[in-house]
Amino acid sequence: MKIENTKHGSGKHAYTSISWDSADKKVEIEFPVLARCCYSKKMNKIFASLYQERQIYLYDLDGGLYTKLLIPIKDGYQYMGLNANEKSTTGIALLYAPSESQYGNEWGDYEQYELLQSKAALGKFIDIYR
Repeated sequence: MKIENTKHGSGKHAYTSISWDSADKKVEIEFPVLARCCYSKKMNKIFASLYQERQIYLYDLDGGLYTKLLIPIKDGYQYMGLNANEKSTTGIALLYAPSESQYGNEWGDYEQYELLQSKAALGKFIDIYR
């Protein structure tokens, strides 16, 4: 699934539109803030991460909002975005970078954690992201 992610404007006035082809139509969704998107083959859904709102939106392929999840906070780490990952039960991993020296490995690699569809949406450690 190819998703077009387009940034409009700049600075405090920046916003995002995403679009993809579904069956015989083009679906487009506009967000009032910056967003990054990812497709999950396992769930057949589009995941949109809106960092400023601390939300992850899930859409069906026709553009209908399926659900919203809070971006989980991980002590000692900074949330960095989404990544497709088949090792996750949802097909999506959350990326985190260590923000404090006592966390992560000696190289400060990003880490991937399973995204769950629950109130405690942060699942198990999957792998390092390089």
